[in-house]
Amino acid sequence: MDRIAAIQLDAERTELQVTRLFHHVDSGPNGPFPFRLHDFNLSYVISGSLFRMVEGKKTEIKTGDMLFGFPGEEMIIWSENRKSTYHCHFGFGSSSVQVISSSLGEWARLTARAGELAKHTESMLCLPDKIHIRRHDRIAELFAAMMDDQESRLPGAKLAFQAHFTLLLRHVSVEAMSELMQQDRPARLNKTHIHVNRALRDLEEHLADPISIHGLAGKLRLNADYLGRVFRHTLGMNIGTYILKRRMARAGDLLLSANMNVKEVAAKVGFRDPLYFSRMFRRQTGLSPTEYILRNTQPSALEGRTQ
Repeated sequence: MDRIAAIQLDAERTELQVTRLFHHVDSGPNGPFPFRLHDFNLSYVISGSLFRMVEGKKTEIKTGDMLFGFPGEEMIIWSENRKSTYHCHFGFGSSSVQVISSSLGEWARLTARAGELAKHTESMLCLPDKIHIRRHDRIAELFAAMMDDQESRLPGAKLAFQAHFTLLLRHVSVEAMSELMQQDRPARLNKTHIHVNRALRDLEEHLADPISIHGLAGKLRLNADYLGRVFRHTLGMNIGTYILKRRMARAGDLLLSANMNVKEVAAKVGFRDPLYFSRMFRRQTGLSPTEYILRNTQPSALEGRTQ
């Protein structure tokens, strides 16, 4: 890596903004494509290779490599053979971003502090201009999950997409820190992301069941305080908030797409008391379940009358 972007995260100010993720397959040579970045760009090579030129320097990006482009950067990208890649643009709102070059004094100071910073990954991301991903299977799994989230029509799919994308960036940041320290990735940091990913999977499968942090931690064989802490640090919200948002998102979809009454929908998303469910639904959406149905179906009904 020649440059690295250090992003200072703030739970109250940081807003991860991601444009559409797409999977691109070329059957042969393609490009060149010159462009200037207004935000961050991510490219990940599944197979084949592509080339990048920044400030006259040509770099080959091979299978398993991840490339980051930084705001304000001008680059040219092209391919000379068949390749399969993922691409997306993203940003961090008003978070502080510093791009450090290996030719600057800040690089030495960052390297010297790498061990200390690696212990506080909840407050900082370090994204390199290029890195080879050691666990290709884990990153490929996250990309596949994000593609599913993106194609899903469920209202809560956006939240799931952001959770998976956040995990991906955390994973890359840890690997970048590991390279800066010139040693193997700390097992504790590696396990943190595995634990959060397992928690997300379990929550998704059991949204209709009673869920407690102690019960979830027990199934994952983790300490409840530890799980709550790493979940909040990784995703920027506590487990209870995430569960409520996902339940309300699924409820919204069921209200519009399933032939169920409010009581049945409430049960499907883990609420035994339909009145309590209705209160929580209004708190999250600003509408009662009945108002939500009318608001989202009335336009279709009106269109039907005018035809």
